[in-house]
Order: sequence, then structure tokens, then C-alpha cells
Amino acid sequence: MTKAQTCHLLDPLTIAEISVVVATVRVAWATPEVRDSMRFVEVVLVELDKQVVALADPYFFSPFQPSLLPRNKGGPVISTKLPSRKARLAVYNKRSNETSIWIVKLREVHAATRGGHHRGKVISSKVVPNVQPPMLHMDFMMVDACEADAPSRRLAKPLIFCRTESDCPMENGYVGPVEGNHILVDMQNMVILEFEDCKLVPLPSTDSLRNYTSGETRERVYTSDVKPLQIIQPEGPCFGLEFILV
Repeated sequence: MTKAQTCHLLDPLTIAEISVVVATVRVAWATPEVRDSMRFVEVVLVELDKQVVALADPYFFSPFQPSLLPRNKGGPVISTKLPSRKARLAVYNKRSNETSIWIVKLREVHAATRGGHHRGKVISSKVVPNVQPPMLHMDFMMVDACEADAPSRRLAKPLIFCRTESDCPMENGYVGPVEGNHILVDMQNMVILEFEDCKLVPLPSTDSLRNYTSGETRERVYTSDVKPLQIIQPEGPCFGLEFILV
């Protein structure tokens, strides 16, 4: 079986494929002014029907190839050619304040590495009226850079948290973790080495009882029956500290 395609139908879009579809959409616009105002909000793979995806196993794995043969004499022959992969793009036009959805077919998987010319084809495009792409408020984001186990390199696994829109400066942002992802960053070269979106984990609901601030507690009422607490050792401490002055 001749194999012209190297990517599985459900493999994520590669960097080369993303470059191809973005270049294809840019070329489709009429003027450079419009192209410069384009913002690519989302570029994702278009997943095909499961009947089409089922062809991928016999295509890539030879033990499954007999399943493509007709079961009855004179029966229909199943196509052994996989369809082209497609990408879906959400594009925001800053100049016209419009959001559009594009579907681009990839004719060549690695076209971006061949002199920069693209091999994509626009299948459809439509403007979605009265719709704005989602915006991420970076002012609400908190990132803790945890060191990764790499003695010879400066690697970090960032932990991301998202605060609410509370105007209280004492808000506890750690109650809103952004979970379901894996990120590895080279801090020396400022490069993202790994990014894996494992699963969708919704942000915790805004719970006023989890922020532990005076403006976010229940009815702003505090307990009044707290008794004084004293911890003393009349004869002095029963432990000592040893330290080295650096």
C-alpha cells in the first residue's frame, strides 16, 4: 500500500501545518492592511467522522490491511487513500471588529519547509456576526515557576492560577488553579520545551468562602468567642539552633 500521508488523522496539527493554514488564510485577504489586522485566536484540527478515521489503522498498521478487502466476491472495494487533513481557524479582524471561521484543507503536510510556499486550500469561510473571540485577562493570572529535576539545565514546570475579578488586594488567587496541562520551560533560553493539554478541567466556581478575606466572607461576620492563646516556657527553650554564618 502506497503511503503518501505520514500523520494520523487524529494527530494534533504540527508546527508546519499551522504555518501552512495561517499563510493560506493570510493570502486569501485582499489587501496588506487587512492582513496586518488579522489575529488568529484558534487553530485546531477538524476531526473527521469515525467511519473515515477507521481507515487510519489499516493504512498505518499492516496487520489491519486485510480489513480493507471486500468481504464478498464482487463486493464494494474500500478506498485505501486517506482524505486530506483539515484545520479550523477562528480569526479576529481588528480593523473591522469581525470574527470569522475558516476551514482550510492541507494538501501537503510539510509544505512550510519547502521554500515557504504553502499548499493549503480554503474550503469555507464565514463571518460570525455579533460574536467576539474570548479574551484572557493576564492581569488575573498568577504563575509559580517550580524547578524541574534537571541538574545541568534551568528547567521549570510553571503552576498557573487564575484570580477572580475581586478588587480586594488580599484575594487568595491560589483557590483558582488552572489544571489539566503540562508545561516545561527552559528558563535559560526562555523557550517552551513541552506543552500538553491533557484534559479539560473547568476553573473552580467563584466561592466567596474560599478567599478568606474580610470582603468575601459570609455576611462579613466574624466569630466573637475566640479566647486568648498563650504559648510560653518559663524556664526557657528546650532546644537550640546551630547555624553557619555565610
